[in-house]
Parts: sequence; C-alpha cells; structure tokens
Amino acid sequence: MRIACGIDVIVEYDRGAQTKCRTVDLSMSGAQLRFPGSPRKRDEVMDSLIIPGAGIFSISPRWTDGNKAGVRFTGPPEELDLLTSLLRHLEKMRQTRMAD
Repeated sequence: MRIACGIDVIVEYDRGAQTKCRTVDLSMSGAQLRFPGSPRKRDEVMDSLIIPGAGIFSISPRWTDGNKAGVRFTGPPEELDLLTSLLRHLEKMRQTRMAD
C-alpha cells in the first residue's frame, strides 16, 4: 500500500552531501521523492532518508526520472518498525480527513 504524502525530507548521499526534497508517496518497500533539481549527485549514491520527527532510514536508489527518484528502504528491523508506525499514523490522518 502506497500512501500519498508531501513530507519535506532530506536525502543523504554516501559521501556526505545532503539535498532537501519532498515525498510523493511512501510504502513499506520504498518512497517516491521529488527534488528541486536533479536527484543525481556526481559520483555519489543516495544512502539515507531523514524524515524529521520520524527517523533516519537506510535507502538505495531504484530509479530516477527528471526531478523524481524512487528509493527502496534497506535498513534493519528497527528502522522498518519506525516506518510501520509512520505509515499507520499517515493512514489514520488520511482516514480522519476523509471522514470530515
């Protein structure tokens, strides 16, 4: 299940660069991200996704298309537990909005 959401996040690259971007959607397996420019950094690979208030999640890139990128969550079970909690919270918020 993918949850559409626009959360401001930060992508960290393996050599220390960071880029602010926004989620398009999230799921247990990964996320689609929208960047202000190209998501690619010369000689650097996306390494982690910082979701303020939720945590830092290990990622690996899956695809890029223009200013969008898809990433896969690759972290240990503790990270996936945090992700599960975040997705449950987002789904609950979505259902509350639909009920109003």
